[in-house]
This record gives sequence, structure tokens and C-alpha cells, in this order.
Amino acid sequence: MTADWDIAETIDGPRRVVASPMPMSVLDIEVIRKLVELRAVVICGGGGGIPLIKQDNHYVGVPAVIDKDRLSALIAIKLNANALIISTAVDSVKTGFGTPDEVSHRELNLDQCESYMANGEFPSGSMGPKIGSLMEAALHNPSLTAILCQPGDALKSLRGEAGTKIVVK
Repeated sequence: MTADWDIAETIDGPRRVVASPMPMSVLDIEVIRKLVELRAVVICGGGGGIPLIKQDNHYVGVPAVIDKDRLSALIAIKLNANALIISTAVDSVKTGFGTPDEVSHRELNLDQCESYMANGEFPSGSMGPKIGSLMEAALHNPSLTAILCQPGDALKSLRGEAGTKIVVK
């Protein structure tokens, strides 16, 4: 039934619009934790996961989208992970993106990130959730290595040779 749907016009035509709530918990976090303890490669939270609410003692799906970066940060926090690496289509965090004043950053602290966010450098539809997620994970666990890099650069980024590291300082 589409009568209750919110529809927005985009450059590609009409698109259904749904809420994007912050993830509050991960139902299978203990299973994920156990698999990590067993040194398994765990792939979880694909696409942000399925948003659920508890209703009459069971879970029901709701029309919403859970941001994959926010969910990844929550999982990293809950597991007390050593690193959170968000891989995306750019090689590093940039300010002035796409302008002659574009600057690529190797390291940003939380205050710098907040300032850039407030100035609109990291839009909510693109870089905002990625930066916010890295900030949240670093804030909850200052020893965690929080990195944004492009695909294929994870190891180089961990060595400080690529990407952007978000630090608490």
C-alpha cells in the first residue's frame, strides 16, 4: 500500500522517503562477540541492518533505514574494537570538497570535526554520518583507531600512510 508513503522528487525521479533513526542496540551482538573471540571473519550489519521495534513481546520491522556507518560504530563500541575503518569513495576526509580550496586531511581531532560539521563541510547525506560515526567510536574508546579511507587502503591507513585518522586529543 503506497497511500501512506512519503515521496520526494529527486534528480532521478520520485523516491520513497523513510526515517533514519540512530541504532540503539544490536540484537545479535553476543553472537558477533563470540565469533570475533573465535577469530572468525564476521560480516554483519550489511546495509545498516533491519530496523525493528519490540511490539507485544516480539520484534516487528518498521519502514526506516539504519545508517550502516552508525551501526558499524555501535558494533565497534559494543565490542570494544581496536579499530573502526570506514571505507568510501574518497581517499581521505576533505574540506572545501570539489572547490579550488579543497584540503585533504590526514588527521582530525574531535573539535575540528565538530567545527567542520557545524560549518556544513560534512553533509548529512554523504560524509556527515561517516565522520559522526568515527567521532562517536573514538569518543567512547579513545584507544580505538578511527579511520576513513578508500577501498584497498585499510592496511596503509592503519600504518598512517593513507586515509584520515580521527583522534580524541
